[in-house]
Formats: sequence, C-alpha cells, structure tokens
Amino acid sequence: MAETKNFLLFRKWDMSDIEIKDPGLKTAISLRKQILPYTFGRSALKRFNKAEVNIVERLCNKVMHFGKKYAKNTGRMTGKKTKVLNTVK
Repeated sequence: MAETKNFLLFRKWDMSDIEIKDPGLKTAISLRKQILPYTFGRSALKRFNKAEVNIVERLCNKVMHFGKKYAKNTGRMTGKKTKVLNTVK
C-alpha cells in the first residue's frame, strides 16, 4: 500500500494539522504542502492566483519590499529571497 509522505515545512514543521476556521480566509490562504516555499514566480501572470501561493512564501515576498512611501520596489532586497527565507525559518 502506498504511504503518503508527510512534508515538513523547512523540514521542521508539520502543516497537516493546521485548520483555517474563518470561511472568508479559506479561499485566500494556501497551506499547500511544500518543503521549501519558493515557487519562482510561476503564478505572477495568472489572475487571482495569489491564493495559490503558500502563506509563508507570501510573507517572504512582503518582507523583501522595504516600503511604499516613494513607490520604490527595487533596490536592497532584490534577489535576496533565500536570505529572507532563512530569516523566516
């Protein structure tokens, strides 16, 4: 019989027992099982596909942008996603 693999986030935390009780947030938060939450921007051009990205990766993407005061999204943290992933870990 095939055994289902238990994917641990960052090979540490089990996400199988997490449950979202708010019906409004169920469609917006993705808890898809991944070892490393890094999709390389596959869903960038698809409409409403933000909900398909793992919530930990969305947090990392938000941390990479350092502010919106002057609408500058490039600069210090460009290409430093692995550094941000290690910080979140």
